Amino acid sequence: RKGWCLKGGGGGCGSCRALDGGETWQELTDGLPTGEKGRIGLDIYRPDGNVVFAIVEANPRAPGGGFGGGGSGQSGVYKSVDRGESWEKVSDTNNRPMYYSQIRIDPNDSERLYTGGSNLFRSSDGGKTFTPDGAAGVHLDHHALWIDPSDSDHLILGSDGGVSVSWDRSDSWRQLYNLPISQFYEIGLDMRDPYH
Repeated sequence: RKGWCLKGGGGGCGSCRALDGGETWQELTDGLPTGEKGRIGLDIYRPDGNVVFAIVEANPRAPGGGFGGGGSGQSGVYKSVDRGESWEKVSDTNNRPMYYSQIRIDPNDSERLYTGGSNLFRSSDGGKTFTPDGAAGVHLDHHALWIDPSDSDHLILGSDGGVSVSWDRSDSWRQLYNLPISQFYEIGLDMRDPYH
């Protein structure tokens, strides 16, 4: 990504799996998009490692592919029930993939999914349908989500506006205003010693 352009993927992008601690890798292709790919987000369902979800940006240079998620109809959410050996597309949802591409599975309910983005999307039917209202009233641009493994009602969300907490499975949120944090969008420096 440069100040004047964004290259949203290209040849050589894909998902790989190792079954030997990372010694050898196998590219996962059965059921996943063909052609050039951009960012891919993955999550594994904790109680059953056979269940894996991916959010895939496909053909990112196609018209409309930058913001809308690809012009090929291949971008979206994919599900595997055999540790990534084969995949099935379950949804076209992929909110601004070149910027977010995060998918999270509720550790207690494989049907409950969240995807980061300008809005926090959520699904209760295994990704077949998503609604963009998972963080209503929270500052936009959701980049990080933690779901309590012992209580699916408890979530912590990181966005461009800071940190928010939910105790009702994302129906409402409490913004934490007492954290001295900020987001840096651009930093400039010079070569003085020490530099400024």
